[in-house]
Amino acid sequence: MRSFKTTLARLRTPIALAFLTLLLVGCFALRPVPPAPDLALVPNAATHASSAFDRSLPNEIASEWGRRGAFILVHPWLNGRDVGWFILDTGASGSTISADAAAAAGLAAIGKTVIAGPTTAAASPIESTVYRCDALRLGPLTLQGLSMTGLDVEHASGTFGRPIAGILGQNVFTSAIVELDGPARAVRLHAVDDVHPLDGATIVPIEMRRGLPHVRASFSQVRDALFLLDTGANVGVHVAAEAVERDALQEARGITIDGGQELLTFGSSERVDAGTIESFRIGTLECGPLRATFGRPRGTERRRDTGVDGRIGMGVLVRHVVVFDVPNGRVALGPAALVP
Repeated sequence: MRSFKTTLARLRTPIALAFLTLLLVGCFALRPVPPAPDLALVPNAATHASSAFDRSLPNEIASEWGRRGAFILVHPWLNGRDVGWFILDTGASGSTISADAAAAAGLAAIGKTVIAGPTTAAASPIESTVYRCDALRLGPLTLQGLSMTGLDVEHASGTFGRPIAGILGQNVFTSAIVELDGPARAVRLHAVDDVHPLDGATIVPIEMRRGLPHVRASFSQVRDALFLLDTGANVGVHVAAEAVERDALQEARGITIDGGQELLTFGSSERVDAGTIESFRIGTLECGPLRATFGRPRGTERRRDTGVDGRIGMGVLVRHVVVFDVPNGRVALGPAALVP
């Protein structure tokens, strides 16, 4: 499986992991929406004021997963208006919207936010417009007073088969229990205070790092690795270069390297190794053998160690029913529908 490729036009500094971690197939561009000069900085552009859940509405919502289940698109209504499809991304701490979709929804610009640092010492930080959506409805869930960062998604039709209006991230996952049924290609939302037995599932704790959900996994000789759960990546598993170097994974038992590929993420390019992990366990759930990519150690070049060993993407998640219960700090993985 090819790794997802994304570029943020003309930016060399990647957007912070805590905001977006998309790795999407094809090459499309994400461009900031330039803010008006009189707009002030918004301290936190990834928040919403409140949420509501209407149990009288169906819990299964409209979604598209692509031919191979490589991504998840959903179709919310903003201020009662249909503005198009959004990527549902567990690797995004906030939500974004294109300038055209913001205009179609009648959203007001309330400020600006910094989405990347300066590319040179003489340059300025990269800023984008922040919009306020009074009400975003996704099936039975309504997010009220939602801040959305402006990002235009260009050339998306080649990747998704349709234009993309934006990205929905942790605003959704912290406000509902989200069931992603990969085998059935379905998305279902449940109220956070509903009690579900989750019979037959593997249930593991979620560790929130920089606003994003992570779980512990075991593979090869590594027994307690921390991985981001990322529906915005179509890799099976990507192992960070720091983990590859620390645990000598290029020659580890149960790991086979059979090629290489280029990974493009928000303006940065990296050559990575590709191969197979024979056994990869999340809790008691065996996910291997699976395809994986591996960051390449760079010798004496120093990297910033984030404490995260890699990410688990759609190549793994699409095989299972995955229930993200972020409000209660857990995720469940099973072979069939888990929530009645």
